[in-house]
Amino acid sequence: MIKNKEVNTKHIDKASLTSWTKESIVNEVFAPVLNLTAEQSMNVLESIVACIKGSLVMEHSVLIPRAGTLVVSHKSERPGRNPKTGEPHKISSRNVVTLAKKGRGKTCRINRSDMFALVYLEQPNVDQKQIDLAVRAFYQLIADVKQGEHRIEIRDFGSFTPVISGERMGRNPKTGEKVIVSERMGMHFQHSRQLRSMVNQYM
Repeated sequence: MIKNKEVNTKHIDKASLTSWTKESIVNEVFAPVLNLTAEQSMNVLESIVACIKGSLVMEHSVLIPRAGTLVVSHKSERPGRNPKTGEPHKISSRNVVTLAKKGRGKTCRINRSDMFALVYLEQPNVDQKQIDLAVRAFYQLIADVKQGEHRIEIRDFGSFTPVISGERMGRNPKTGEKVIVSERMGMHFQHSRQLRSMVNQYM
């Protein structure tokens, strides 16, 4: 029996996925469309990542079209267990970065045009059209993770990985009636240690 709001999430075997890194994104995604040198393309990509991280540190959510919204969430202290020994211990309060379906609360949300403006400030010598293409291409690559064919892993930032959300009980938003929501492909974001440290620096 499927319980209300119960979701069985399954990760896809990494070995079956194409892994995109900064180097492969620059060589196979940016190079064909930006008409920049490899060094210039890498600088643009690093600026995009740095601007996303900087926005999150400022507790601004970052909208990635057709993928979700990167948000900083606060988790309170709670009891837990050591996974190796099973001994109880307290998990301290912390901030985490998650990929939400929608932005939360009243925090400022950075959309794609905002991100373009931020990156252009970092790379004023690069043509605006090329920066716009780069931001669009990077965001599209993230959105395409939901197709279940590749994952993205950016060192010192995090990884976007496809996951399968199992069948669950939901509600019809118009009638309020319970309905079965079928299995679907989704995406999980796992922040890096560096990004975790950055969003917890000023707690």
